[in-house]
Amino acid sequence: MPRASQGEDMKKAGPFRGIVRAKNQASTCLAVYAGSGLIVIPVLSAIVGPSEYGDLTGIYLIAHLISAVVLWPGATLFNWMLLRVLRLRTWRREFGRACVAGILMMPFIWTGLGLFSRKIDPFVEMLRPLLGESAYLFGFFGLVVTFANLALAVGWALSPWRRGTLRA
Repeated sequence: MPRASQGEDMKKAGPFRGIVRAKNQASTCLAVYAGSGLIVIPVLSAIVGPSEYGDLTGIYLIAHLISAVVLWPGATLFNWMLLRVLRLRTWRREFGRACVAGILMMPFIWTGLGLFSRKIDPFVEMLRPLLGESAYLFGFFGLVVTFANLALAVGWALSPWRRGTLRA
């Protein structure tokens, strides 16, 4: 147990211990996610060209930034849960893990939506009597949050980049 130096109070362990670090990690990860989208989306739009509806780059960028805001609560809770469960992997002084997770979020979300968007129809139909037409949005956002948290799990699974960071 670490001891406080004279004149300092020890932090008391409580039910919300680690929530500030989880918020910081989620914010850093989603800032990298938003930044990478601001680079990748215009490049892909320039390569693919306008659709039959016109140039949708601005709409895609706005939707991407809104998705970063929507993903923040789930990413914070997932980071907090992993901080509580995996106490030895805390991401202290390891900015690269958040960057890797943030960069991986975009391909994970896009691939996950491409592969599983039609597979959630039975789930949506089950929720339709309860939620009405918003059941499809609930299923869509559930997929987005799931694959974003999968990218965070990959960031947590990375081995420490500095010697002595992970204690046995």
